[in-house]
Amino acid sequence: MHDWVDAAPFRAHLSHLCAATGLPWQVLALHADMPLRMAETLMAGRPGYRLPRPQAIRLLSLTAEDVRRLRSASVPAAPTASRLRLLLGHGVGPTRIAGVLGCASEHVLALADGVLTRTTKETALRVQVLEEGVWRGRLRRPSQARAPHAAVRAVADAPRAASAA
Repeated sequence: MHDWVDAAPFRAHLSHLCAATGLPWQVLALHADMPLRMAETLMAGRPGYRLPRPQAIRLLSLTAEDVRRLRSASVPAAPTASRLRLLLGHGVGPTRIAGVLGCASEHVLALADGVLTRTTKETALRVQVLEEGVWRGRLRRPSQARAPHAAVRAVADAPRAASAA
């Protein structure tokens, strides 16, 4: 059984990291091994919300410098390639994915096809957020009437200019 702690200071820390790094909270939550549903509830700011102590400690251990390293940390591309193939198979186009990742659609296809063997940790996490959006029914084909959930839009809309720095 976990000890539970008040979520407010951890919400503030996650918000601070987002502001300091330009990365969306979904990416940071996954980096801290926090389930997206838990992070979504945390960021909603529900009064009295509590986090399991292990999750809170992992989140609090993240620094802006640690998070900035996601942009250059190299990881194997195979898991990201699998996720990209799933997204493409669900009708999410390479141009749309490329917009979220801040790269050319050719790069997305090269990753999905296994041509690239390494990618950045940031890219891997962004693709994981998109994949979870598909499984949760929050990322739809452009032809579908319902817009993607705010959690998925936040990743798509997050500024990418800081990544170029």
